[in-house]
Formats: sequence, C-alpha cells, structure tokens
Amino acid sequence: MKTIKFNSKQILLATFFSLFILAGTVNAKGTETGFVSNFEFAVEPKLEVEEWMVNEQHWNNTEATYFFSVEPEMDLALENWMTEENNWMPQSLAILEDSAEEKLKIENWMIQENYWN
Repeated sequence: MKTIKFNSKQILLATFFSLFILAGTVNAKGTETGFVSNFEFAVEPKLEVEEWMVNEQHWNNTEATYFFSVEPEMDLALENWMTEENNWMPQSLAILEDSAEEKLKIENWMIQENYWN
C-alpha cells in the first residue's frame, strides 16, 4: 500500500489556494443589504385581548355546543353497484381499446414556415 507524502510545495500550494478563496469571499459583490420593499417600515396595530378570548366559560360552552350538535354519521352499507363484477372487470374497458384511432398525418399548417415565424 502506497502512502501519500506531502512535500512543502503541496502544502504551500494548498495554503495559497485557501487564502485566495477566503480573500475572494471577503469582498464579494451582492452581499450588501438593501430595502426590498416598504414592508420593513409597516406598523401593525397592537393586538388587543378581548374578554371572550380569556373567558374560560365561553370556551367550555363552545366545546360542549359543538360536540353535542354534531350529528353522528350513518353506518356504511354495501350497495349493488359496489358488488357487481361488470363494473370492475377489465373486459368492460375492452371497448375503448378496440376503437381504432386514425394515424397521425402531417398537415400543411404544421410544416409551413409562416405559421411558426
């Protein structure tokens, strides 16, 4: 197994390359901050806490009203169309496959240059 020996030229070259990359990023263009829009200066109104937001009785009543007013779902049932084999057999799609499509034709408008330029 060969071992890699670093000589002084390789170390000097790697150091120079690293310093070159670091020096290049210090003066990079496009890193300046600027104003994108006027939304930086927009002032939003202060939030106000209203009485109903912190009233525990309001939230307890709302939850109770919601849960008792929801109607239960109907039980699921099998219907005839769900169990008919004709609805689910691939032979029912054979009609679509048998229909012969016309072959593609090149028409004049497709090759005339005045349509495309």
